[in-house]
Amino acid sequence: EILAYVSADDIPTELFSGLVDDNEKLGSAIELLKQHSIITNLKNRKFDVHRLLQKIVGLQLRDKNEERNILTTAIKLFDNEAVNLANLEHAIMVWHHSSTYSEIVSEYCYVSCSISKVLMKAFRWEEAHSFSLMVTELFLNILSVIKDKQNANDDDKPNNHKILTFLIDIKTITARALMELGKYRLALKDYCTAHAFINQTFGPEHVMASSVKSNIGDVLRLLGEYEEASKYYEEAFSGLRSSLGNDHERTLAAKSGIADILLKKGKFAESLKMYMEIHEIQEAKFGKYGESTIHTRAQIAQLLNEMEKYEEALELFKELGDYQERTLGKNHPVTLKTKFSIAGVLSSLDRGDPMSLYEDILAAQKPVYGENHPTFLNTLSNMGQEMYKKGKYNEAIKIYQEVLDKKVHILGPDHHDVLILRSNIAITLDDLGKPDEALNMLQEVLSAMRKVLGSKHPKTERTRLFIAELLVKLGKFDQAFKQFRDVKLNSSTDISKINLDLQFNVGTQFYNRGKFDEALDIFKNLLDKQLTFLKPDDRELLITKHHIGKTLERKCRYAEASSIFEEELHNARATLGNDHDDTLIASLHLALSKSMLGQFGKARSLCQTAMETINKTPGKFCTERMIWPLQKVAGVFHDQDDKYNEALEIHHFILSHQRKTLDDHHPELLKTRCNIAGTSIELQLNDKALTILLEILPKFQKTFGPNNPETMRVTQMLAETYTKKGQFHKSFSLFEELLKYQKSTLGDYHYDTIKTEYNLGLVNYEMRNHEQALELLQDVSKKSRTLQMHPTDPIKMNLQFCIEMITREKEKYSRLPKKDSKLNTADGYGDFKNKNVNTTLLAEVHDNNKEKLDKLLKQGGDVNSSDQNKRTLLHHAVDLGNIDIVNL
Repeated sequence: EILAYVSADDIPTELFSGLVDDNEKLGSAIELLKQHSIITNLKNRKFDVHRLLQKIVGLQLRDKNEERNILTTAIKLFDNEAVNLANLEHAIMVWHHSSTYSEIVSEYCYVSCSISKVLMKAFRWEEAHSFSLMVTELFLNILSVIKDKQNANDDDKPNNHKILTFLIDIKTITARALMELGKYRLALKDYCTAHAFINQTFGPEHVMASSVKSNIGDVLRLLGEYEEASKYYEEAFSGLRSSLGNDHERTLAAKSGIADILLKKGKFAESLKMYMEIHEIQEAKFGKYGESTIHTRAQIAQLLNEMEKYEEALELFKELGDYQERTLGKNHPVTLKTKFSIAGVLSSLDRGDPMSLYEDILAAQKPVYGENHPTFLNTLSNMGQEMYKKGKYNEAIKIYQEVLDKKVHILGPDHHDVLILRSNIAITLDDLGKPDEALNMLQEVLSAMRKVLGSKHPKTERTRLFIAELLVKLGKFDQAFKQFRDVKLNSSTDISKINLDLQFNVGTQFYNRGKFDEALDIFKNLLDKQLTFLKPDDRELLITKHHIGKTLERKCRYAEASSIFEEELHNARATLGNDHDDTLIASLHLALSKSMLGQFGKARSLCQTAMETINKTPGKFCTERMIWPLQKVAGVFHDQDDKYNEALEIHHFILSHQRKTLDDHHPELLKTRCNIAGTSIELQLNDKALTILLEILPKFQKTFGPNNPETMRVTQMLAETYTKKGQFHKSFSLFEELLKYQKSTLGDYHYDTIKTEYNLGLVNYEMRNHEQALELLQDVSKKSRTLQMHPTDPIKMNLQFCIEMITREKEKYSRLPKKDSKLNTADGYGDFKNKNVNTTLLAEVHDNNKEKLDKLLKQGGDVNSSDQNKRTLLHHAVDLGNIDIVNL
């Protein structure tokens, strides 16, 4: 008869063990049912029952008025939290049949809570939510009936209290299901309703009121409302500690919430201390692998990750992941959460293949969470970060924007996760050559972060440093240094290595633009912070000292600079073996110091030894940490007139190793090829440089965008190469394009803008546009007075000479007889309206293109044609010094 009310398939035999004490009798009864074909498919201690038979038996029981008694017996099978994954479907079916009898529902209401809890554990959150809603409605109807009877019969009061208790339980389960579904606002509403219900029914001091306050804190934390969440956690912890004691699981859960808020606020030391206290109690009470103990260890690992103690975090996450995979399975949501954390740490360490891990996690999460759940979106967002790290900026920004749109809808515009996403988009926009858009977005993010996280939070500080770096790039030095002063004023007690790296970048940006006072202030402040937690011989400390030395040198404070370089040189003598990475890095930093002191022979020797060691050692390749000082040494060599070959040797070495790990469109590889082209130009290898530049320019345009500063750098080098080859009309158009871009992005007084204006002036002179050349160079002279230009800067050294030379030549040309006083030289070719000389022929003369000119002349071009000044092609060729054209 009970079989009439369970699910028809996969009925476990142990379900009926509570009805019969003797297992042999139970086996005989089941065998008898099988012989009469009432049940089928008896195997593995499970069987099926015919659905038609269930219908017939159910109708018979109702006709005999025996259904309620049988259902009472059936629901008792799930008494005392006997609902589990094996019998869950049968418990649900029995409950649905029993729900028509209020007496059964009232008596066995806790069975519905057990069903909801098992559905939650099975990650069937939608079903848990809909089942809990159905049960809630049922309980409310029963309560309404009881209320009507209360005045007539006081015996119903205990039953009323029992149903109220379980109604609250089922309401909190409904809210929890909504939380797991990522519907945080709806979950908050349900928890608040449950809390109000508890206060009204049992009073605000009741233990359930404190428990639900902790739940409310959980939702507020997920919504990023940390101050409000902290308030609820504190009140919950106080109430639960008074009611249940310090070591009760609910008390510890509330305390864990407080620790998590401290983590979110960037108070890492306080958070870690609290988590360790919680973990000690849980391990003693629940064991090393108790559910709550594991959860706390995962939180500690995440905290270590936030503190940038990646190796410790990775070890802890791997231990948890191995245990979870053994006990829960590799695709269990809890296991996937740990795998997600492992991928994040590996990404921070630049180790392994985080992208493949994320792809596997995403595939496993999709059927469980769907594509709009915050957990799924977190994984997708991290895949965007991996795209960014590979230099695939357009792909990264597409992923970020997709995640952002969904998270804003779920979490609101000022949620912590949303602000981090917007920050990532802004940084990517800058890399795509859109600094103004990036700056506007970061300033909006900073304003929101101050409200949500506070001014001292490491991520607020990080945003300020990003803004400062952008402002320096845009030449807005005063605003940039104000942001840095705010960082100094509001610096958090928990020092973030990422923020220190950013501060270093800001100092370097100031240094690169000749703002040495500001750079020195930033580097010295950075050193003060590093000295609080780094060892004296730590590489990061040595790099900062090195840059302080470089800055002092540029300020002509050579004695102080020399002292710092000597200290760096001494500490670099680590004895880890000649082929150890740290040894190679130390030797390369030593080489950089030597090159900065002008000891180029020693610097070259150190670099060559390191490069030979890297090439000869099996499995060794040049890492990013080695490439950086090598690039700097190459840069120093490049700045010496007689060290271009040494610089080129280093650039080629770097390129050979980058090609082992990076594709041809990777930004870093493209930059190295650009450096090779630049050094080739200095070595007068103009054809080689031109070949490289023409090949990489389309790749720069695709990777960085056409108006990116890096793309414009290639454009500038291409223009300079055309100039060196005498192809002035090509360099003229490129310099004009470059100048227009720089004025709009960097401003008229930025060094790069002034340099391009200077080069354009020289090209105009070569094209005999004396008026335009003089106008541009005089403008450069005026603007250059506002900059702290190095005494050896080529512009500073040559500018006045060029102006005087062009002035004299302009006067010489003005004394020549002219046929037409309305001569227009705006394009460098004279006025060729009604011209006698073909402009196409003249363009080839100016480009020194002998082959093409020869072809045009053979096709009928007039070699003796002249302009209105009676100047023929030969005159122009002689003026330009194009010997091949003169000979032709």
